[in-house]
Formats: sequence, C-alpha cells, structure tokens
Amino acid sequence: MLKNFLRKQECQILSLDQHQLSENTVVDAAGPDTFEYREFLDILSKGMGRRNILIPIPDWLTLMVGQLMGLLLQDIVITEAEIRGLRQG
Repeated sequence: MLKNFLRKQECQILSLDQHQLSENTVVDAAGPDTFEYREFLDILSKGMGRRNILIPIPDWLTLMVGQLMGLLLQDIVITEAEIRGLRQG
C-alpha cells in the first residue's frame, strides 16, 4: 500500500512537471485516497524509514504549543479550525 501511494504521488508530480499550466489551473494533487490522520503519519514515517511514537494530547494543549511555536517562528503554526479539521478526518 505504501509503495503504491508513494508511486502514485511521484507520477502526479512528474506529470505536473511535464505540462505547462496556466495561472488559473486547479490541480487535484491529493487523489481519491483518504486517510485518517494517524494512518497518514504512519505512512509518512514508513516512507522515511523512521519509527515515531505518537502521543495523544488534548486539543487545547495542541493549540497552546502551536501558539508558542508560532511566537518563536513568527508564523502561524496551527489554528483551532485546523485542529477541528484534523479531528473530523
């Protein structure tokens, strides 16, 4: 499954590189596959050859850490809406 997923993404990227796209072109680069957040993280970890430990934390803590990182990076790291979206799948 992982090899098929990664191969499909590589083909989509190569296809985009070979075509001239106009400024107003919309490209569906995600494809029809859908993954739960945890499943997607597992796919990425395996693809990078890494083993990660996932520790569930409450949404308020995710937002607080994101805001702290945002202050350090002078950027918006994650918003409440994004957290809700990740929870909904």
